[in-house]
Amino acid sequence: MQCADVIFTDDQGNSYTIKEERLIPMYEKKGSVSVNEQSCIDEIASRQEIYGEWAEDQSYKIFEMNVLKLTETDFSMSTVKSLDIPR
Repeated sequence: MQCADVIFTDDQGNSYTIKEERLIPMYEKKGSVSVNEQSCIDEIASRQEIYGEWAEDQSYKIFEMNVLKLTETDFSMSTVKSLDIPR
């Protein structure tokens, strides 16, 4: 399957081309966790109360559920303050 290039320009006049788009799945919210500038999504995913030890590969769910919040703050965890955790 081929996708057409999507070209957009940001507020500073930089031009970007997106090669592929996909829908972000909707997740049911399990809870939320406070974060700071040292927080890492894969470390959060592997916490026992989140997904359990060795669950770093589940971090994509946390990222996808919070992608808008993360991109709007330029991935600054200290600005985000908390992340929603999907089931």
